Amino acid sequence: MKKFRAIWVLMIIMLMVIAQPTLAGEARPDFNIEVDGKVQSYEAKTVTIEVKDKEIEIGDMPAIILEGRTLVPIKEVFQSEGIGADVAWNHEKKEVTVTYDGNTIVVAINSPVAYVNGKKIQIDPDNEKVVPKLIRDTKKEYAKTMIPLRFVSEALGYEVAWDPVTYTAAIITPEAAPAPEPEPEPVPKPVPKPVPTPTPTPTPVPTPVPTPDPEPEPEVSELPDNNSDIEDEINTNNDFLLETDGSVPSLPTALKRNPILWTDGNPDNAITLKMPEAKVKFEAIKGETVRIQSLKYEAAEGVLKFIITASGPISDVAVDTMEKKLVMDVINAENGLSQVTYKDNPVAAGYRTSQFSQDPMTTRIVLDLKSNNERCDVSLSEDRRSLIVEFEPKSIHTIELGQSHLGDFIRIAGMSPTSIKTFRMSDPNRIVIDLVGTRTTIGWKEATAEGQFVSGIRTDQFNATTTRVVAVMDGLANYEVYQSGAETWVQFTAPDLKNLEYNGSKTNPIIRFNKRSLGFESADVEVIDDYQSMTYTFVLPEDVSASFGKGELVIDDYAIDKIELKQDSQGRTNIVIKQLEYYEYRLNVTSKGIMIAGFKPKALYDKIVVIDAGHGGTDPGAVSGGYQEKAINLAMSTYVKALFDNSEDFKVYYTRTSDVNKSLKYRTDLANTLEADIFVSIHNNAMSTPAFEGMETLYMPGGSTEKLSSISIAKIFHETLLPIVDVADRGLKPRDGLYVIRHTKMPAIILELGFMTNPGDLAKITNPEVQERVARGIYTATEAVFNRFPTER
Repeated sequence: MKKFRAIWVLMIIMLMVIAQPTLAGEARPDFNIEVDGKVQSYEAKTVTIEVKDKEIEIGDMPAIILEGRTLVPIKEVFQSEGIGADVAWNHEKKEVTVTYDGNTIVVAINSPVAYVNGKKIQIDPDNEKVVPKLIRDTKKEYAKTMIPLRFVSEALGYEVAWDPVTYTAAIITPEAAPAPEPEPEPVPKPVPKPVPTPTPTPTPVPTPVPTPDPEPEPEVSELPDNNSDIEDEINTNNDFLLETDGSVPSLPTALKRNPILWTDGNPDNAITLKMPEAKVKFEAIKGETVRIQSLKYEAAEGVLKFIITASGPISDVAVDTMEKKLVMDVINAENGLSQVTYKDNPVAAGYRTSQFSQDPMTTRIVLDLKSNNERCDVSLSEDRRSLIVEFEPKSIHTIELGQSHLGDFIRIAGMSPTSIKTFRMSDPNRIVIDLVGTRTTIGWKEATAEGQFVSGIRTDQFNATTTRVVAVMDGLANYEVYQSGAETWVQFTAPDLKNLEYNGSKTNPIIRFNKRSLGFESADVEVIDDYQSMTYTFVLPEDVSASFGKGELVIDDYAIDKIELKQDSQGRTNIVIKQLEYYEYRLNVTSKGIMIAGFKPKALYDKIVVIDAGHGGTDPGAVSGGYQEKAINLAMSTYVKALFDNSEDFKVYYTRTSDVNKSLKYRTDLANTLEADIFVSIHNNAMSTPAFEGMETLYMPGGSTEKLSSISIAKIFHETLLPIVDVADRGLKPRDGLYVIRHTKMPAIILELGFMTNPGDLAKITNPEVQERVARGIYTATEAVFNRFPTER
């Protein structure tokens, strides 16, 4: 009997093992996988995946750790109910395309790069072996497409938190995006408008002026090959030369008499709607009351859809359109939705819902459209549980190159693009206009022209979601891009600046004003480095507009957005450089005029630090005892700044120096752009009970205390500051789910100096004397970090 019972128990155990082949979060016995045609034993734990607090049911292949990163089966995770992305597999190219909320991600098996909305991006800059894979559980017949979880999640706008105890990776929604700005009023004709420049904050700049590298190393960046003949590969404008010298042809030119006009020949496309159009494709039936459960947006292969789901068959929907609105009254429906605002949706700014009436029970859903020029079909699924709103592709149907009294212009007509991206290219000189979120119905076109500046134009579909227009330039023109209703205008004009030369280089972008009639020297020039708004200003002690003009010139390469010369109230000339990528600039008055050279901070400084005062503005952080965390953090950061400002040993930047709200992305982007050596974020803690007390230092797990890493600087800062704050020791805490230490490319820590909800801690961290001592401790710890781990730059 005992022997029979033992056999029965053994059979039950075997059946449990067989019945749960993809159980996540634990090691599986005898688990073998096939990767790149080779079978290997997988002995680590499998990974549990959660999306919005709900565990995902994985099919034939569980999520695993490979090359130190989590790989997940793409369809199970990203087509899950919590996300609802569209996933398409191209067998010939071994490519996967993920589309979600206007974003398109293309990854290829065994490729270390991906294309996110047409931009080439390294999947994992720290490890080229982290690539999408075809992986098969050897007990199963088919391989699954496995992709790096964090890369795709973040590209779709989500965040990933990791629990090392349970081996759970949680995909979570980041902070809600702010409501979109109001749309600009339509402009009747292409008239350039001045752009105000924000008032920068003065920052002292070291006086030594390095000599720029005269022959920088060539660097090349690529856009993806999208099977289009129009600019498959572009350079980064290395050694890109712009000169304002030379004669400007007078208006009009032959282009005025011979404009170029391309249309698709479809008169329906040329009609600009005054009101959105909606076609209803169903009939009413009698039915029971249902509940409206969800509304989600999909974008697959250029088709934009909103799908509204109900708990049962929908009996009828009354559809109407108003000014930039699509109104749908769902009959016999109880409302289960709320209001949502979209950040980057190409069609709608958001939607609103309400229980419009009780008899009959009617739910009203209003889609707030970005344009009246929208056509859509409203239909029901076969089971009538889904209400589908499908918008026609945002088409570009007309392109015109012409000339007005202002100069050459390009007019592009069709549905408004999601966004417009422009940049210059050299050899030959070209200006590229990308209309993101559109499809051209014109196709490939090319023509020559005799404009004031434009000598040729061509267009084609650059990729699945972008129409590209390229203007070939003869001479240097300024340009402005703006929208008027359903039309996009590019207006070219003669530059207002003169005797200017710009040489774009990844190493040292150089600006020269080539005329010597100046009554001042380099030391007389005031420098304002407003790195927080990416603006660099030189204040010349006199008006030089007679020599160099005034106004602005759009550069639009990788480094500089535009250069502006303007006079202030004291008659001085301000040279304002609006940056796209951060450089520190140095000005020399030479025998030929003025030379301004840009340098990456690492070429100037051997110790670069970013100090981050947590929270700010509308985000108070923790609130307790009448204090707001944002104010305590800023007070400590201000004391820190006073110490570093009096030292020439460090170059320190600050994410905020006033009570403003800076996003987490802004803080990490700033640190990454500056290429800082370390990132230190100042915070204070809070809990629901006063029992919690003490200081803890959070760091990104991994690294070694013997090298410059998050854990090594966390240890130095913690040991230095703990006796200064004089609170309980909560130790070092690894955290890989916190945005500012996960998204910074340098060692980063968060100092949680005390608990605001503990009266003892609060009394200390709000004491100005303690705050000043904390600042001295941060200075001392920073010295200790670089003494132990010198950069040797």
